[in-house]
Amino acid sequence: FIALYVGAGQTLGPDWDGDMLYELAQAGGENFDRTDGEGEAIVNSDIRQLYQSIQRTLSEEDYCKRDESIEKLWLLSNQIISKMYIPLMQMLIHSMKQEDEAHKVKVYAWALIPQLSQCRPSVHSKLKDYLLDKKYDKRDFPRILELLQQSYDCLGFSCEALG
Repeated sequence: FIALYVGAGQTLGPDWDGDMLYELAQAGGENFDRTDGEGEAIVNSDIRQLYQSIQRTLSEEDYCKRDESIEKLWLLSNQIISKMYIPLMQMLIHSMKQEDEAHKVKVYAWALIPQLSQCRPSVHSKLKDYLLDKKYDKRDFPRILELLQQSYDCLGFSCEALG
């Protein structure tokens, strides 16, 4: 499973080069000072540990016959999804602040903003207007950031986890 997250061609520190979500998380971790002592993004370490928990659960005898195993897999999968939102949010905020990366704002916004429609409809509507329905205007950054911060719990992470 984790090979799909890491991708082919991923190198380890100090370069951390790659093409998949792992590399995106590395960039977000570096931009928001959320790396461990070896330079790996904390979210990547967390996701790897969650994948290992899934692997252990799947290797248990008769795991698919026990309701608690299915519930555990569901919980672990949702924890991974929440962790994957962290680098997307980091890179959205980073892109909004960088002159040369404003073209990436809509890509990250499309990955995140629709997720808010179920748990934060009013925040979803406002962010959709600012980031999806029209071209991003840097002058709106303070208001957009405030709205994004209101959405962290909906996406399953804290301000501390984001950095």
